[in-house]
Amino acid sequence: MPDLSSITTDPLGQKFLEHLRPYPCTIGLDLSSVRDLTSWVMAWSVKDKILVYPFFLLPAEGLIERSKADAVPYDRWLTDGYLKVCEGWTIHGQYVADSIIALSKIFKLTEVGFDPYMARDVVRSMEEGGVNCIEVSQSITSLSAPTKRFEELVLSKKLIHTGHPILRWNLSCATLYCDSNNNQKVVKPDSLKSRKRIDGVIATIMAISRIQKAPAQFRSIYADRGVLRL
Repeated sequence: MPDLSSITTDPLGQKFLEHLRPYPCTIGLDLSSVRDLTSWVMAWSVKDKILVYPFFLLPAEGLIERSKADAVPYDRWLTDGYLKVCEGWTIHGQYVADSIIALSKIFKLTEVGFDPYMARDVVRSMEEGGVNCIEVSQSITSLSAPTKRFEELVLSKKLIHTGHPILRWNLSCATLYCDSNNNQKVVKPDSLKSRKRIDGVIATIMAISRIQKAPAQFRSIYADRGVLRL
């Protein structure tokens, strides 16, 4: 079994994750190529709460310039262990697949919900590694219910996390869009020009979507026995 320290260098995150090993979880995966962050977020349903832990990835080349362009300290987040990078100017799909497969060897990962955009090769590699992958449509009608649930969790302080600075930044960048039917979706303001990033929020909502679609998978005897006290 891989050493947990190889997955995250965040000390608080290590303790958080260690407690969650017995619980079934899902992952929401939001891929990118160059400009946006690639993010995958682990999510656990425990009692009336959702617990999440995010991972973020950028290309190594141009990281300092990207920090200046987006006005956030990607370089410091990398040093502190909150951000991962892969060599070159683009995201390596195999790096993403290998990282999630490694997580599946440690945690009770039931499935990965993924945005189909650019995901074919990554999904094939994950499935070859034994990971169950489920496509999550990015339409507003598909994402409305988990988006509303996400908002409820945030407002009621039942979205539990380790204070990850990139996830906090992503949340501060997010804008809620509602259509005429009261369907909701998280978007970036002025998405074509904005320096803001919401990839971690999107990945979290996709993970919540899968928990909503298959709630029975996320029941745990540990929740009933009170092993994890929240």
